[in-house]
Formats: sequence, C-alpha cells, structure tokens
Amino acid sequence: MVHVREMPEHLRDALINQELPEYGDTPWVTPKPLDECRVALISTAGLHRREDPPFTPGAGDYRIIPDDIRHG
Repeated sequence: MVHVREMPEHLRDALINQELPEYGDTPWVTPKPLDECRVALISTAGLHRREDPPFTPGAGDYRIIPDDIRHG
C-alpha cells in the first residue's frame, strides 16, 4: 500500500482535490428477513470473474457476479 505522501505530486493532488458526491440522510427501516432480500456487496477490491476484463485505475463501472459462480 502506498502512502499519500509517497505518491507523485500530480496524482496526490488529483486524489486530494477530487470532487466527492454528497449524500443525504438515509431513514432507518426495519428490513425483511435476509432470505427475502436482494443483497449487493460493494467493494473497492476490484473483484471480477476470470473471464471479465480487469478494472482500470479510476474505473467507475461494476461487475455482476452471478449467484451460482464457483471459485477455484
């Protein structure tokens, strides 16, 4: 992992000065039982299937990993 202080100045400045979205308040709700819910996992790990193209730096897209996928 690279510390911000170790990054080239132009990349550090771009990272530090990027515009970020603002999110409003989210009201609390009582969820349905988990087996009745649709679940999404959000990660910055860049997870994808082997046959999918890898993510590029700064990518804003996503990959859908089917529920029947097997690892290994």
